[in-house]
Amino acid sequence: MDGIELLTNIKRSNPNIARVLLSGYSDMDLCQKAIEDEVASIILTKPWDNFELKNILKIILKMNRLQIENIELKAQLHSKIA
Repeated sequence: MDGIELLTNIKRSNPNIARVLLSGYSDMDLCQKAIEDEVASIILTKPWDNFELKNILKIILKMNRLQIENIELKAQLHSKIA
């Protein structure tokens, strides 16, 4: 199984998980298809910058926390209205 297949399976089982593709080659057609098929939301090609990768992962984690907080706040609001 290659990385695209793995990300496709992950997307199928849990579509809300952020998927980052670290590509060992610069096949831009394959990378473009991964984006178009929403298999990966972010693609980094070798050699990637570790600082950039860390920042991307921090942003993804922050977005995830904000989404969870948003869901919780909506639930609180809904319970006060009902």
